[in-house]
Amino acid sequence: MYKKRLVGNKAFITDLDGPMGSCQRVADELSVGEIYERFRNDPSALQYELNGLTDEFFSLAKRISEGFELRPDVGITLKALKLKGYDNFVCTDNPIFGVNSNGETLKKKLMENVQDPDLSEEISYLDELHVTTIPKIVGGRLYFDDNGSKKSYVRKKFEEYGSGILVVDDKNDIDAAKEAYMMKENYDIKILKFGKNCKELEKYCDKTIMNFSEILNYI
Repeated sequence: MYKKRLVGNKAFITDLDGPMGSCQRVADELSVGEIYERFRNDPSALQYELNGLTDEFFSLAKRISEGFELRPDVGITLKALKLKGYDNFVCTDNPIFGVNSNGETLKKKLMENVQDPDLSEEISYLDELHVTTIPKIVGGRLYFDDNGSKKSYVRKKFEEYGSGILVVDDKNDIDAAKEAYMMKENYDIKILKFGKNCKELEKYCDKTIMNFSEILNYI
């Protein structure tokens, strides 16, 4: 049995790239925008493309993660969710956030985004960042270790909490959306699609939203 660790009574789970912001601008500035756009959620293809470029990958991953641009309403929305009894979870396939302290860089950006004098590293409105693939070097080659899929992460969290909200936005979220949709029979789950990407997701989602703060209409 997966043991509950946090204090909320509902789970909020969202993808990172898209709903919360983007690294695309800084990737473009570093002249890797095309590669980033094609492979940010496809680690196996990225592994093949960058094989042998290990030092370059880790250096670029750090710079790209530092350039992640949060949407302006993300912090205040996560704060509002926290105050309504949600624990907030981010689950991403983007391997750059599995490198060293890049995830902590994102949390610091979130603290700045909220601009709340009561917010500290001990009282964070982002409870967990889960990266499904972790980069590592084996025999001089770049590999990505499986760290648990979005689908399994979503199931685990909703079984743990019994209710909550899932935000999805592209084709890489289809399996997670399907899983949450099937769980709705036994759990109180709302599934929101962010943006206009991937029409196929709509069949599993309750509503489509265009701004992150619209999530608060469904709590």
